[in-house]
Amino acid sequence: MASRKRSNSFKFAIIFVALIILAIGIYFIFFGEGSFCNDNDGGQNYGARGTVTCGKEIPVTWTDYCAVKENVLVEYVIVNNQGEKDPYECPYGCKDGACIPEGEYREKGECIDSDGGLNYNVKGIVTCGDYHITWEDKCLDDHQWLAEYTASEEGGVKETYICPNLCRDGACI
Repeated sequence: MASRKRSNSFKFAIIFVALIILAIGIYFIFFGEGSFCNDNDGGQNYGARGTVTCGKEIPVTWTDYCAVKENVLVEYVIVNNQGEKDPYECPYGCKDGACIPEGEYREKGECIDSDGGLNYNVKGIVTCGDYHITWEDKCLDDHQWLAEYTASEEGGVKETYICPNLCRDGACI
């Protein structure tokens, strides 16, 4: 009876050791020595579409994309040897997995300026095209200068204007 219990214990120990070895093997296939994670856009880079790739034998990838919500980029970064989402709201829109740089994107289509054009005393937003790309009037760092956007056939056009008094909330006061 005692030898039978030892035999069962021995079989259990063999199975347990085999499962541990299998688990370690699977770990090393995906994340083992020599494994890597690489972000081909250099990390937290909102201006370029990138892909995080992790794993040695069977790589796993996560690619940056534009979310359904307007202007939101889902940027993937490397955290704990895997890709992790880092949502970011792009000020000038999102296209093809990257934020659109200020003034560079010009979507053809109708543009609308909410303040009617060059109106320095009213904060306006220019909205253009199918992607609803926006340019918003804003005060610059010293609160004396205004970045006033107007609508054109090419998109939002920026004019810098010095307010006679001060600039507050995207308009001269």
